[in-house]
Amino acid sequence: MKHIFWPLLVICLLSFECTQAQEIITPLRSNPLQAHQNAAFRIANQLDTLNLPFVDDFSNSQVSPAKSRWTDRFVFINTDMAASPPTLGVATFDGLNQFGVAYDIFSPTASGVADRLTSQALNLNGDDAADSIYLSFFWQPAGLCDPPEATDSLTLDFFGNDGIWYPVWAVTGTTNRSFKQTFVGVKDSLFFHQGFRFRFTSHGNLTGNVDVWHLDYVRMARNRTSTDTLITDVGFKSRPTSLLNLYQEMPFKQFKADSSRYKATTHAVIARNLSEGRNVAYKFTTRNFLTNDVLVDAAFQSISPFPSLSDVNFSYANFPIGNAPSDSLTLQTTYLLQNNPDFLASNDTVRRFQRFWNHFAYDDGTAETGYGLNIIGGSIAYKFYVPTPDTLRGMWMYFTQAAENAALELFNLKVWSFIGENQFTGSESQLAQQELLRPRYADSLGQFMYFALDTPVVVRDSFYVGWQQLTPRLLNIGLDRNNDPQNVKWFNTQGQWNPSLITGSWMIRPVLGGPLVYPTALPKITRLQTQVYPNPTSDYVHINCECEVVQWCIKDMTGRVVLQGVELSGPIAVGDLPSGMYLVEVNDKRGFYNRQKLIISR
Repeated sequence: MKHIFWPLLVICLLSFECTQAQEIITPLRSNPLQAHQNAAFRIANQLDTLNLPFVDDFSNSQVSPAKSRWTDRFVFINTDMAASPPTLGVATFDGLNQFGVAYDIFSPTASGVADRLTSQALNLNGDDAADSIYLSFFWQPAGLCDPPEATDSLTLDFFGNDGIWYPVWAVTGTTNRSFKQTFVGVKDSLFFHQGFRFRFTSHGNLTGNVDVWHLDYVRMARNRTSTDTLITDVGFKSRPTSLLNLYQEMPFKQFKADSSRYKATTHAVIARNLSEGRNVAYKFTTRNFLTNDVLVDAAFQSISPFPSLSDVNFSYANFPIGNAPSDSLTLQTTYLLQNNPDFLASNDTVRRFQRFWNHFAYDDGTAETGYGLNIIGGSIAYKFYVPTPDTLRGMWMYFTQAAENAALELFNLKVWSFIGENQFTGSESQLAQQELLRPRYADSLGQFMYFALDTPVVVRDSFYVGWQQLTPRLLNIGLDRNNDPQNVKWFNTQGQWNPSLITGSWMIRPVLGGPLVYPTALPKITRLQTQVYPNPTSDYVHINCECEVVQWCIKDMTGRVVLQGVELSGPIAVGDLPSGMYLVEVNDKRGFYNRQKLIISR
């Protein structure tokens, strides 16, 4: 970027108006997932010496790199910020440090060395150039984030036997482009020693989630060439789609009122073949997470051949969902691949939780950027559809600390039954207004905060929720760039409601139904239904929870946190932990928690 953090992107939507009427997106100044890892990051990372081959596609890591392969924690392991990665899970380099906050919070133009990712030591003692050792990796600038500019770079260094890091590869910034695979050979005798390491370093702005690079599928082995581009692996590369055709989540009562309209005709997930055409088997299983009852256990199907170096969209016809035992329902769908030989098994499984809770959501729960308006009196309106009348009681809102903290800014929370889309104001029908509110942040996580209506209102057919701001400064609601609902986002800065031109979904979730117990008022009671498997285990463990997780951790028997994170989206690597008994704790946003014993045995 041009090293101007505030604002990042300005788009004038009314050609006849001046730049006072703008939608603005801003990069995140803190990373909510990384920020929650402070305790885990402070645990000393033990150096180790590994043997070749070395491989990591970041599919079995969450939030921070696996200690078994990497020695630092600066990058962010995620499944949301890259565009069409080789496999699901990438390492993201930006201007946020290992604690998820900007390297420099004082100067908006600060730039320099930002994130680093350093391998464990690799034993190359006894090797030489004749062993044809190559390091390969996929890289992408920007993805769904801020692009690095020509003055920014991503570099690769090798560690010599003289204790000096030597630059061996570099690329300068560009706008977003597809992932590219690069090969770097180990040729110099300086590098053939027992303590060889390699490290990637990003250089750019230090003020937030800016000048972004993504890294995937890092592989180093002997007997390779610079044309050894094929990887004998088929793995998932996308999150599964929603079982719904409009929302990511919605109340079960509303879904059952018109399931034919709101249930998607298909659900799907994308996999990629990184090698030559081959036979691949695939299937899915869906179960009621609370009761563990299986709704669907599809038989394995085969695709032969899975085309070489191609993506395949595994699409399935949807299925009857049935009734819920209560007013909510959580379904867990597990997608599996079988291919042999298989270079990495960790990217052959992916899961999707479909929640039918008491709110509507167009977003997936993760913000890639922040969204706001820069004019006093500016308003946004978010349209939702209800097949049967219901009571609107409040909204979950996810304000990000993008650009700067807006906790002192004021806005009026509004609900409309009609706004006169593409029309000037005057024909609006307002249902409720909550005045003089301020954005709120839930500690370092930046999770959704609940804004209750003093007087709940009945909504029917369609309604709008949003705000009128009393400040020219950005309020920065979270913007999910992976989901882009059409014709539901409206803004008004000059007296007319116009459709938003910014791709993504605002992270505002209206809450409907019976009285809501404010989540922070609930005592912590062990009521969550949680599965921890396999147990005992030696390398990986899965934690499944019928809840919207805000924190999970693994503690040793002294109470020390040894692993910690949020969002349960895949296997958790525990291969670095000594054998013994541990406690697995899971907390949800309602204040409930569950604790189970875990045995690691080898």
